[in-house]
Amino acid sequence: TGQVDASRGGSHYDPMRDGEGFIFDVVRVEGEPTLVVYFFTYREDGSGDPAWLVGQGPIEGDSATATMVFGEGGVFGPDYDPADVSFTEWGDITVTWQTCEDVTVEYDGLWGEGSINVGRLTPTMIGATKVCAP
Repeated sequence: TGQVDASRGGSHYDPMRDGEGFIFDVVRVEGEPTLVVYFFTYREDGSGDPAWLVGQGPIEGDSATATMVFGEGGVFGPDYDPADVSFTEWGDITVTWQTCEDVTVEYDGLWGEGSINVGRLTPTMIGATKVCAP
């Protein structure tokens, strides 16, 4: 599917799992291609509370594995205090581009394991050189 670069970034989701999804950013960390991934989902306890996981990992070929964390304890607005926020390691997700637009996300974390196939929701960012034609 070609080189993983900034053209692979953007929002992705599975229409059958509407309300949940991913944002992928392809960046360089100390000169190495790195995936930053945001996973928007829900807590496993049935509360319906949102859970936003974030992580990063090196890109190798057409995939990257990121260790994910989530934060708890903060409040919105003028009472926000960063000392109230704690982060918990959730587990790992592996993102693999099947095509330029279609991605498989495999996860193994505190709330279970499995995989989700997602497609691009947003177009390629302006200014990103697209090296992979769909």
